[in-house]
Amino acid sequence: MTSLHKYTEEKINKDIQCISHCSSNIFSFQPIFTCPLCHKQIGDSSSIPFRLPSPFAKASQHPCSIVLRPTQGTFLDDFGNSSDLHIAVTTSDGDLVEFNIQGLKELSSSESNKEWSSCLVIESVPQNWHSLWDEKLSSMCNDYFWKSAQYHEQHLNCYSFVLSFLESLCYGDLSKNSRDKNVFSQIYVIPKTVNAAKYISTYRQVVKNGVFINR
Repeated sequence: MTSLHKYTEEKINKDIQCISHCSSNIFSFQPIFTCPLCHKQIGDSSSIPFRLPSPFAKASQHPCSIVLRPTQGTFLDDFGNSSDLHIAVTTSDGDLVEFNIQGLKELSSSESNKEWSSCLVIESVPQNWHSLWDEKLSSMCNDYFWKSAQYHEQHLNCYSFVLSFLESLCYGDLSKNSRDKNVFSQIYVIPKTVNAAKYISTYRQVVKNGVFINR
C-alpha cells in the first residue's frame, strides 16, 4: 500500500486517458500513441482519446448537497467493500456541516477542502430550495440534541443527522426515502459507490501497471 500512496501523490491530479483500439479500451495517465496490443501507431479518426470522467468532486463547489467520503483516507487510495463511509451536507455557500463524535461541526468551504476535496455528491437540490435548505439546516445546528454527548457510532451518527435533516426538508421523494437508512442507501448511495468503485479499479490498475487494457 505504501507504494500505491507514493504513486498516487504524484498522479492525483492526472486525468485517466482512454482510447479504443484492437477491440479494447486502453487506459493510461499519459497520451497513448502506440497500441500496446498490436504495437501500431494510433492515429485514425476512430481512435480519438477521451478523458474518463471522475465521479469525485470538491464538496465546496456543490452547494446544498449531500456528500460522502470514506471515514478514513480517500476513495482512490483506501476505499474497499468494508470501508466505513462518512456523510455530510453543504450549505448554499458551499460550507460543510457534519456530525461525528465531536458533535456538529461547521466547516467553511476553505476548511473543508482538505478532507472533502474528493468526495461523492449523492444528491443536490435546485436553487429555489436553497433558502429553505439553509433555514432547516441552521435550525438543526441550534438544536441541543445534536451534541457530542448524544453521538453513538451505531444508533446516532452522521447518517442519523443527514437523514433527519432531509426528512425535515419535505423535499419530495428525497425526504420520503430518508425515513429509512436502508432505503436511502439503496436508492442514492449504492449506485454512486458502485460507479465510483469501477473508476477506482481502473485507476489502481493504471497506477500499478502504467496502462490498463479492458478487452
